[in-house]
Amino acid sequence: MAGRLEGRRVLVVGASKGIGKATAVALAREGARTALVARRTDVLADAVAEVGNGAVGVDGDVAKPADCERMVERAAAALGGLDAVVYAPGITLFAPVECMDADAWRSTFEVNVFGATLVTRAALPHLRATRGRVVFFSSIVIDDRPPRYAMAPYVASKAALESLAQAWQGEHPQLGFTTIAIGDTTSEKAEVVDPHVLEDYVPRWIAAGVMHGRLMEPGPVAEQVVNVLASSENVRRVAIWPNAPGAGD
Repeated sequence: MAGRLEGRRVLVVGASKGIGKATAVALAREGARTALVARRTDVLADAVAEVGNGAVGVDGDVAKPADCERMVERAAAALGGLDAVVYAPGITLFAPVECMDADAWRSTFEVNVFGATLVTRAALPHLRATRGRVVFFSSIVIDDRPPRYAMAPYVASKAALESLAQAWQGEHPQLGFTTIAIGDTTSEKAEVVDPHVLEDYVPRWIAAGVMHGRLMEPGPVAEQVVNVLASSENVRRVAIWPNAPGAGD
C-alpha cells in the first residue's frame, strides 16, 4: 500500500539528530524521498542510512548564506526537484537578557531566522514548479506570559519566524507555509545544555506556570509534519504541547 507522501521530494534541513531526523524517518516511512542537510558529515551519514528510501545527504551550515543556496541546489538535483522543505534547525542560549551581547543575538537569529528565509528563497523556484510547501519549526514559548526567563533571543527569534512565515504566505499564496510550534522536547539540544543552567532556570519557569516539567518525544512532532504535508488543506499553524495526547509516550 502506497504511503501518504509517495514520491514526494522533501528537503529536511537540520536532519542529523532529534526532531529533524525523526521527521525525515517519518516522511520516508510514508513514501517520501528525502534530502537531509546537516553540518556534521559523520552523523549525517548515519542519519541517511537510518532514514533509507533513497535518502541523500547534503552537508551545509545554515548560518552561511552561500551554503543555504548550495544545499538547496544539491538537494533539488539529487531528487529531481522539490515538493516541500522542512526547516528544523534552532539554537537556544540561556542567560538573562541584560547579559546577552551582540554575538548571542546574531548567532541565534542567523540560524533560527536568517537561515530559514535564505533556504526558502533558494528553494522558491523549485517550490513554484510544484506548488510546494514549507514547514518551519517554531515554539510554544512565544505564547508564554510572562516570557521564559533567560531565553530572550530564542523567544524573539521564534516570534520573528512566525511573522516570517506569514510574510512568505502573503506574498506567495499559491504555496503553503506552516509553522509548527513545539513544546519542550527530549531533543539533543536539551542533552547538551549545562545541567547547572537547568537547575537555575527550570524552577523559575515552572513557578511562572510556563513549563510543566514534562518533555515530549520527537515522534509526535514528526507525525504532525507528515499530516501537514499530506493534507489537501493549507495548514497555517500547529501547536503541540507536552500534555497533548501521545506527546509524552
